[in-house]
Amino acid sequence: YQNAVSTNTVAERGALAWLLICGLLTYASTLGLMCIAGIEDEIGGAGLANILFTMQLNFCGILKFPTGFWKFMYRANAMTFWVASLLSAGVGDTKLVCSAKEIVYFSPADNQSCEEYVAPHIKQFGGYITDTKNGLCGFCSASSTNVYLNSLHVKYEQRWRNWGIYICFVVINIIIMFFLYWLARVPK
Repeated sequence: YQNAVSTNTVAERGALAWLLICGLLTYASTLGLMCIAGIEDEIGGAGLANILFTMQLNFCGILKFPTGFWKFMYRANAMTFWVASLLSAGVGDTKLVCSAKEIVYFSPADNQSCEEYVAPHIKQFGGYITDTKNGLCGFCSASSTNVYLNSLHVKYEQRWRNWGIYICFVVINIIIMFFLYWLARVPK
C-alpha cells in the first residue's frame, strides 16, 4: 500500500478493503441462500446463484460501460458498487509518475512552447509535461489514478457510499430469502 502513504489513508483504505472482502463473502452466501430458499432442488438453486453472480460480474461496468437497457443492469447490480469501492480503496487519489518507456516525445507546433501546445489536452484528459529530449517535448498521459478511475465511471470520493449501497444489497438478499422461504416452504 505504498500508494496510500502519500495521502495518509493507509488505515482507512485497509479497513475499507477488509470490509469489502468480508462483504463479498457475506453477499455471495446471502445470494446463494436467497436462490435456494425458494427452489426445492439444491442443485437448481446453486445453478441459479451461479448464473446471477456471473451476470453481475459481466454487467458491473468494468469490461464495458453499458448503454441503453443494460444501464439498468449496471445500476441494479451489487458488483458495480463493490468493484468501484475496491478500486477506489486500492488505487484511487494517487499521483502517477511515468517511467522512461511511457513518456511520449513529440515536436510542438510552430511558434508554440510545449506547455502551450499540450495545455488543452492536459485540461481535458490530464497528464503532465516532462523534460525535453533532443528538442522534443516529453509528455506523460496520466498524472493521477483518478483519471483512470474516471474512465471506468468510478469516483474516489464515493468509496464509502458505494460500500454502504453494497451492504444494502446484502440486506435485500436476506429479506428476499425470508420472503421466498415463506412463500415456497411455509404451509398455507
